[in-house]
Amino acid sequence: IYSLDFFKDYLRGVSQKDKSAFGQHMKRYLSMYVPNAGFEICDTRRYSQEGEEAQACVIATKDWSIGDEIKMCSGMIAVLASEDDDELKRQNRDFSVMFSTRKNCSCLFLGPARFMNHDCDSNCKFIPLGQAAITLKVVKDVKCGDELTSFYGDQYFGEDNCECRCVTCERQVWICYLDMHIKRIRCLHFLHLVPGI
Repeated sequence: IYSLDFFKDYLRGVSQKDKSAFGQHMKRYLSMYVPNAGFEICDTRRYSQEGEEAQACVIATKDWSIGDEIKMCSGMIAVLASEDDDELKRQNRDFSVMFSTRKNCSCLFLGPARFMNHDCDSNCKFIPLGQAAITLKVVKDVKCGDELTSFYGDQYFGEDNCECRCVTCERQVWICYLDMHIKRIRCLHFLHLVPGI
């Protein structure tokens, strides 16, 4: 692939180390198209404000069992300089920035695994592959067509994830709403049964 004119021009003057890193990163994306990869990148509108803006999500293209590793869905982290981190936040483009507790700094998450959305009751978790690489391990059985999700952390979407829009939180809000509604109906029904009220 390096013999193609585009890549020759793009990589001209680049160190061998950087060429190697570029090749590894390109392989991460190309591996999505291996027939047994078991996932694809799709679009979703569930996380946008009005449901208009499409965002990426990772969908299973086969059934996965607890303990399986989705090795073709990988990523890497690159340490961000504080000024780059600030600039991404200022532009509201920090959706692929994560805080590494191991490195104790903000990092840019790169590769297909970065499209994995959060769920408070996720079906996958990130696992390290060496110093900077990440892949996924299945923690709940997944059916073909299900979205693959991971847990980003307790405070990622505000205090106690109060701004979270994941499916689990959405269901909990509906359950809470229905529970309150049923209690209100019971209360109103009770009030109608009590004479003089």
